[in-house]
Amino acid sequence: MLSFIFMIICIKFSTVLSHHNVQVKYWPLAPYIFEKNNKTTGMLVKLMEKLDSFCENQYQFNMSATFLKVADTRASFSELNLTASVGSDQLMIWGPYISSQTTSELNRQYQGMYTAVEFFKGKNMVVVVDKKKIYLLHKILDSLIINSTVVIILLVMSMYTGILIWIIEHRDNSEFHQSFYKGAGTGVWWSFVTLMTVGYGDVIPKKLIGRTLAIFYIIYGVFNCNLMIALITDSIFGESGISISKKNVSVLNDSAEERIALYDFSATVIKANSYEDVIQNLKNKNIFAALIKEDVAAWVDPSIINSNDTLAVVLRYQREFSINFLITRNEFLKEYTSCFKAFEKEQYTVPENMFKKVLQTETVYFPRWLEYFKDTYLQSLFAVASCVIIFALIFDMRKRKIKNGKYILPQFN
Repeated sequence: MLSFIFMIICIKFSTVLSHHNVQVKYWPLAPYIFEKNNKTTGMLVKLMEKLDSFCENQYQFNMSATFLKVADTRASFSELNLTASVGSDQLMIWGPYISSQTTSELNRQYQGMYTAVEFFKGKNMVVVVDKKKIYLLHKILDSLIINSTVVIILLVMSMYTGILIWIIEHRDNSEFHQSFYKGAGTGVWWSFVTLMTVGYGDVIPKKLIGRTLAIFYIIYGVFNCNLMIALITDSIFGESGISISKKNVSVLNDSAEERIALYDFSATVIKANSYEDVIQNLKNKNIFAALIKEDVAAWVDPSIINSNDTLAVVLRYQREFSINFLITRNEFLKEYTSCFKAFEKEQYTVPENMFKKVLQTETVYFPRWLEYFKDTYLQSLFAVASCVIIFALIFDMRKRKIKNGKYILPQFN
């Protein structure tokens, strides 16, 4: 019995786990891999930790991963030489690779030396705009511009119908003046109120043909007013007024965002060398929006995720993209690949969920009272309204004082 136990112990300790070194050379891109409090962290770091434990238990080998930041930006990282020699028992991982190239295209580019591995796959792109673009007043004005064709058609039809009803009624209906200037004006008034409110009843057609015209015009007005209200409502609260189609859009140079903006939306792209510059372009230039990967957008600028700040996420497009890393080809790669594929099926989402931030979309913003005074449009409206009120008060005071014979203000030349 003792000999059997001794044999089991010997077998247990004779099983020596193979050990491999993994060196990750990276540039920081949150949330995938970045520095926080002088320590490397992110999705990739947590993934490597869990992958090490999984491979040790399931495939009888472990990995010792070290992380080395070799560049601060993607531009400087792309200038580095990837031909550094590595040992047969060591894996070298380079990345992340954020480009318009697919995983297979990267494999063809580095064929024979590196294998491109899709470590992370994103599913959404978000559209970020200056929050002033979704102020309620801006959205109302934009909706009128977008739907100007419908508005113009309604106005023109109202004028034609007003003139036509005058032609029909002015001879036998005293409510319509005989002269064109006054009579047609009354007809246009009748046409507008009938279109918008089905009439006030202050002007009524009396002829059969006039009343028949009124019936058809009321039906026309109900349908078209409802159509106009629906279109304007959709422009204010929907996506039609905030689409990036054929707009100026800030994107990362040579990225999935650039490809999507160009080919899916025919947008005019303003290229930036980093995601920070993408947001800075949006703040400083005459750019409609920025298109960014959702995972990155939540980390690149605090004002995106803060609902009380200056930027807002208005749209979320379902577009898949890859976050690739290059891995050296050696004897260990086959073992690593087998373990990685098994790990991917069981626990892959755990590292992603640890760094995922939720972005709320908003298509219209109701500013606080003080924010209204910072808006240029509203400042102009307030200025015009204030001038009208002041001049009206002065005119009224002057009229009353002249009437009372007390104080007469000097005449304006």
